[in-house]
Amino acid sequence: MSLALRRDIFDPENVRAFAEKIGSPQLLKMLTLMTFADIKAVNPDALTPWKAENLWQFYMSTATSWTAQWMRCATTLHRSRCLIASVPW
Repeated sequence: MSLALRRDIFDPENVRAFAEKIGSPQLLKMLTLMTFADIKAVNPDALTPWKAENLWQFYMSTATSWTAQWMRCATTLHRSRCLIASVPW
């Protein structure tokens, strides 16, 4: 999640690469919560509104990218075939 503080969080390529690394919405949710907790534990004042907003925007961009990909699959293939095709073998 530190990418949210160092890179362009609205660049589709950054979002796609991050989503690929994370792998699932559940892991994204856990990582986001752990990142918020880690920043607050290190220094309660370190989580500025700017950082919190960037983390939230990056989370939403990544989650939305999976939803968009899933919807494209639903319109072009059966979801099971699309899901199998998206697994990095």
